[in-house]
Amino acid sequence: MQRGTVRRRKGDMVTENYSLRLDAERRRKLQSIATKQDRDLAYIIRKAIDEYIERHGDE
Repeated sequence: MQRGTVRRRKGDMVTENYSLRLDAERRRKLQSIATKQDRDLAYIIRKAIDEYIERHGDE
């Protein structure tokens, strides 16, 4: 585990903090989607990652 990593339990899953750099335009678009769906930005990012893993997980 990297120094400064925080682990938390979320249900049965242990989660870790991860820092991500986004350009302003990507962040704005993601935030807009989150607002329209009444979700927080972290939720939208996790869902995007889940979809990417689903699509490319078997490669």
